[in-house]
Parts: sequence; structure tokens; C-alpha cells
Amino acid sequence: MRIIKEADWKLLRELRAPVLDRYCEKLLREANSPRKTAERHSQDMFMRALGILQNGNDDIMNGFGDLRRSNALERLAFMKTKGIITTAEIARFSKETQETVSRFEQK
Repeated sequence: MRIIKEADWKLLRELRAPVLDRYCEKLLREANSPRKTAERHSQDMFMRALGILQNGNDDIMNGFGDLRRSNALERLAFMKTKGIITTAEIARFSKETQETVSRFEQK
């Protein structure tokens, strides 16, 4: 098990709230967007929105829940894989952390 460097841990904790907020905004936009099919029944739209939010909630738990130094690298890799964290934000981490996150992505 790899532990994230102290400086990278501090950066991840700093980025956590704005990245999570951005992801929640994205989920809400997707859930509120009208269907692109001719079918626009309220129940269908509700079920679609509910599915988006439930899947997003799973992503939030996997990417942000129970964040500790011991699982920070896995959480960061998940955020990157899902496109929740930007390339510019990832570039702020140490080269070692970036390389470790890339290895997690390849598994």
C-alpha cells in the first residue's frame, strides 16, 4: 500500500471541495437536461434523472468518500479516470504521485 506524500495530501484535501462541487453541478445538469427522444413522459424523465443521480452518488462515494492518506492515491486515480479532476489539477501533484495515479488507471 502506498501512502501519498504530505504535500500531495494537502493539495488533494484543498482540491476535494471544488472538484466535488464541479462534479455535482455536472450531474445536476445531466439530470435536468431534456431527453433527446420524442418520449417525454414525466415518469420516464424522472427515472432517467434518478438513474443519473444514483450513478453519480456511487461515483461520489468511490471518489470522495472515506478519504484518507492510505487510500488517497486510489481516490485520485478514480477522479482522473472519471474525468472529475482536470489535467491541470493533476499536474499540480508531484511527478511521483502522477506516475502512481497513471499506474492505477492502467489496472
